[in-house]
Amino acid sequence: MNPNIAKDSPKTWKPGQSGNPKGRPVGFSITKMVREELEKVQDGDKEKAKYLLVKKIIHKAIKDGDKTMIELCWNYLDGKPRQTVEQVGHLDLAILPEEQYQQLISRDMKRMLEQEYEVVED
Repeated sequence: MNPNIAKDSPKTWKPGQSGNPKGRPVGFSITKMVREELEKVQDGDKEKAKYLLVKKIIHKAIKDGDKTMIELCWNYLDGKPRQTVEQVGHLDLAILPEEQYQQLISRDMKRMLEQEYEVVED
């Protein structure tokens, strides 16, 4: 039995204890490992794995009509399309610098007064 596991529950770690005390190994990168593997020529193949992967993706997109692969290819060619996001909700003025806060308050007060009272300019 692991001494770091609390006795009252077999699945609970003691406070301050980790299930992985050594942590992730220094320099460990799955991305790096995948890149290294893609640079290799696999048994029975004549090309590096990265070229075979690209060919497979393109084949699935074009020949099989795989929508996910089509989107993947499109995104690599043109980049993902920009999307606009509409913010709906309350702006927390407490996070603004004082000067900007005062400008917004002055502007909003002016708008409120203009709506409440008919402004007549001579």
